[in-house]
Formats: sequence, C-alpha cells, structure tokens
Amino acid sequence: MSVVGHNDMPLVDMVAPPLTTIRIGHADMGAEAARLLLRQIGESTPPVTRITVPVLIVRGSTSAPVASRRGAT
Repeated sequence: MSVVGHNDMPLVDMVAPPLTTIRIGHADMGAEAARLLLRQIGESTPPVTRITVPVLIVRGSTSAPVASRRGAT
C-alpha cells in the first residue's frame, strides 16, 4: 500500500515513513490571482482560466507496484 498527501504540509517529511505529497505553488497561485484581479478591475476583461502544474514529491510512503501474481494459489 502507498499513501500520498496533498499540499506538502509542514513536517510530513519528518514522520515515519516520510509522506509522499503533491506540492502546489501557493505563492505563485496567489500572485497570479492578484495580477488577474487588478487587471479585471482596471480593464473589465472577461474571466480567464489558469492551470497550475503540481509537483509530485516522492518520499518513503510510496513504493513500486508489486508484480502481478497470475496463476498463484
């Protein structure tokens, strides 16, 4: 079994086993939201969609899948 968290919370790398996580760029997301808001206020532009790319941080709580055991009894 593997376990994956979300948001790369503080200290998850210090538990046993260290938790694999998905890291999201909160600072970049906030800065882009502020830019879009200011542009919307100044120009009344139509809504836009932005996609952020998360990063998988692999730590000790995940492992490779076990090979299939076809025919095993």
